[in-house]
Amino acid sequence: MATTIDRAATGRASGKVILLGEHVVVHGEPAIVAGLDRGVRVEIVPGSEVGAVDARVVEAFRLAARLLDVSPDGLGLRIDGDLPIGMGLGSSAALAVALLRALAQGAGRELPDAEVAAHAHEIEKLFHGTPSGVDSTAAAHGGLLWFEAGPPPRHERLRVAGDGVPLVVVLSRTVHATARTVGGLRERAAASPEVYRPVFSAVGELVRSARRALETGDRKRLGELMTMNH
Repeated sequence: MATTIDRAATGRASGKVILLGEHVVVHGEPAIVAGLDRGVRVEIVPGSEVGAVDARVVEAFRLAARLLDVSPDGLGLRIDGDLPIGMGLGSSAALAVALLRALAQGAGRELPDAEVAAHAHEIEKLFHGTPSGVDSTAAAHGGLLWFEAGPPPRHERLRVAGDGVPLVVVLSRTVHATARTVGGLRERAAASPEVYRPVFSAVGELVRSARRALETGDRKRLGELMTMNH
């Protein structure tokens, strides 16, 4: 029998930015991803109903409840945060993680980050079709991570030499649909594998070189590699 939540609960998760390896991470190459200090906050409110929100958000909420065996009936949602939507900063993954954490807290349950990330990956499929898992992993674990989609997926926390690397994220304010972008690349790669496979491999080598630059504190080399990756 599904658990009933009778108390308010909150969950939070951070956004992310992929430094290198975006898009090719879906095709088996590694990526380096950093958690942001911006994110999403979800509050579960018993005794009400989900208000006028996007239909996919309602679907995500119901899937999160099903994954945790929690009843969504009689629960309202309050969602806020400071993470722009449609800018490649992992807003949907942050929402998924925040939903799961709020539901788990309301049910009096402790969820390990690895379990949160795995469930959030399933919820992400509602938004992006075939996500790599990098967004949900970053939202659940935070920090600077090395990620490989697998299977099985794996990640590790990266060590940065010295005082770290300052990062500025500039928003273009141009909204993009990740599913469309990733799907288009997948179709082109399937049609011309002899062209795209070497490109994906080359980007993978850039990511590996960037890891060495981070670990040795070579900011100049890191910047060069990020430009090449772009």
